[in-house]
Amino acid sequence: MKFIVLILFIIICHSANAQRKHWINTAGIEVKKDVATNYYTLSKTDAKTYIYKNFLKENDSLCEEVNYPTKEILSKEGSYILYFNNGKIAEKGSYLNNLKSNLWRYYNQEGKLEKTISFINGVKEGKQTDYYNNEKPEATYRYKKGNLISLIELYDDTEASVFKEDTSEIAVYSFTDHEAEFPGGEKALNLFLGQNSNDSKESNATIYLSFNVDSKGVVTEIIINKITKNNISEEYLKRAMKLVAKMPQWEPAMKRGRIVKSRKQIKIDL
Repeated sequence: MKFIVLILFIIICHSANAQRKHWINTAGIEVKKDVATNYYTLSKTDAKTYIYKNFLKENDSLCEEVNYPTKEILSKEGSYILYFNNGKIAEKGSYLNNLKSNLWRYYNQEGKLEKTISFINGVKEGKQTDYYNNEKPEATYRYKKGNLISLIELYDDTEASVFKEDTSEIAVYSFTDHEAEFPGGEKALNLFLGQNSNDSKESNATIYLSFNVDSKGVVTEIIINKITKNNISEEYLKRAMKLVAKMPQWEPAMKRGRIVKSRKQIKIDL
């Protein structure tokens, strides 16, 4: 009987200690309760994982939920969830060796999906999909080592495809007898770019984009080649690629009397 009572006592003490409130400030540093803004609890699961939960002191709302392999709270490992003040999830994903890994989901304060991003070793690698407010996909982009590289697919708000990367192995020509031409020529192209890219707040920068024009005059494979200014906003780069994706059909290139798929490059001045 005494043995059973002892076991129950140990279990109760362990549970109470696991759920003990650790008072912290906004930087996550432990402080006295009267100056704390938040508190956290730490509990151990059957999978030998410690679950860290960060709460707002004033209303006990959950702010963050993190998995750690040890109780030292040093290196994130496994599931991670960040919450808005209204209790809805802001972002959700997983960590590997304290770095973002695999697919992460990001939401707005209404709880609607805004984007999904693939990470490797803490940087964007692979696909990112942005979503309309109705949670239908707007565009899918390709990243390499954290940098935005190309547009994969663009949709309208009904989920119909506006642009799609062509992954076929049809030959692409950089030099042709007659280059692919924007309808109306170079002057019309500059007018189109000027009318659709003059809302940018960026300045003194130029972005160089390359793309293919297939045998039907459709624009495909949009890639960022060069940017003449550091720290240009990613949103502007996306708008520039979407602008090219929405171009009207070009007159395709000709080589030795045949219509061919060709490579073009344009620059957009900010």
